[in-house]
Amino acid sequence: MSRRGRLLLLLLSLPLLALAAAQLVGALLPHEHRVASRAVYAQPPDSVWTAVSDFARLPSWRPDVKRTERLADRDGHPVWLEVGINGEVPYEVLTFEPPRVLVVRTADPGLPFRGRWRYRVEPDPGGCALEITEWGEIRGGMYRFLARFAFGYHSKVDGVLRTLGTRFGEMTVPQHVPPGAE
Repeated sequence: MSRRGRLLLLLLSLPLLALAAAQLVGALLPHEHRVASRAVYAQPPDSVWTAVSDFARLPSWRPDVKRTERLADRDGHPVWLEVGINGEVPYEVLTFEPPRVLVVRTADPGLPFRGRWRYRVEPDPGGCALEITEWGEIRGGMYRFLARFAFGYHSKVDGVLRTLGTRFGEMTVPQHVPPGAE
């Protein structure tokens, strides 16, 4: 093989080697993670609670959710289907304590990403604070690699907090905080 041919073969195999390396690194990363972020809003707690707990209206302020659909209860808990950029993801409501605590989890064990999210609304001077804690489990090595190095584990919760700020006409900067106990 000519020198030019070997160089071409090397250049063509680099993307495959990079994918294999990412898969290997991802396979070595922990399957589970826990993160929390917090943001403050110049809104009363009831307004923030209503926005995050009214599943039927999530598409009105979350661009990643195109539509929601109420599904049959599971073990006495409400289940909602979110359809959006992540495909179809069913969420089961585990805790619903207005206007303070909402806990949901993915309700499909076959998803490559599973998790539980706690939304905690607390009064704060001038409004309220919303803290979202995520307990996540990522199955595939490539997904873990991307979550860790491309998107970051905080990306979902930070995105929700920023988008909620936009819904209220506020510029919101999420702060990463130590995740609380379950």
